[in-house]
Amino acid sequence: MLALAPVQVNRAERKRRMAQLEERVANIEGTLSQMNERLNHLESRFSQLETRLEARFGQVETRFNHLETRLNQLFYALITSWVTIIAAVIASLLVAVLKK
Repeated sequence: MLALAPVQVNRAERKRRMAQLEERVANIEGTLSQMNERLNHLESRFSQLETRLEARFGQVETRFNHLETRLNQLFYALITSWVTIIAAVIASLLVAVLKK
């Protein structure tokens, strides 16, 4: 069986490796910070978009409610006119029949 010998690293090599590691960690932290800023910006933009969409949907809903009210008014006017015309036709027919 092979025995592994412990790796001997001198102080200068440790310091060099540690400096490289610190530099890489700092680079990663900078990248994460930039990503965090971008994500915060996106979150803000989505929030603004959501607010605008909610306002627009509110306007559309108001318009539909107004349209529905107007259509109901027109429908009732149509029904009233139709009933009036039918009543007039029936009345004229009755007058004609009763004259005979």
